[in-house]
Amino acid sequence: MKRVLSSKITVVALVIAIVTLISSAAWAATSSRGSASPASQTTSSVVEIVALSLHVPVGGTIKVAGAGFEPGEIVLFTVVQGEGRLNVIIEGGETNGAGAFLAESQLPETVTAGFYTVRALTVDGHVASTPIIICTPGEAKCPSS
Repeated sequence: MKRVLSSKITVVALVIAIVTLISSAAWAATSSRGSASPASQTTSSVVEIVALSLHVPVGGTIKVAGAGFEPGEIVLFTVVQGEGRLNVIIEGGETNGAGAFLAESQLPETVTAGFYTVRALTVDGHVASTPIIICTPGEAKCPSS
């Protein structure tokens, strides 16, 4: 029973975090339009991404949501396993009118079990990251692919 409650709480917490990220980006995009002058606007923004599931099986599908980017900005996603180690491009895409996105990509088989970082990179220099655990199917906490 504790395992079921714990997994439901995790899912609810992730959904709340995603909704907060996306709605915050939408609010920020619409609220800055009424500023008196361009000089009073902040030119930097906080970009954030979150993996919708912390545990992803080897060869499984990774899902990432993000916000705070520029509308229509091209974002490239990579999976990194540490300095000078595996760096795999998994997805590229464009943000929506509010600067948010939801990306989904199949992990290549070269990404083996371990601890990784998913990075979102843009041409304008925005960088955001989130941790992820690639697990072997059948392990505890590892969803089936």
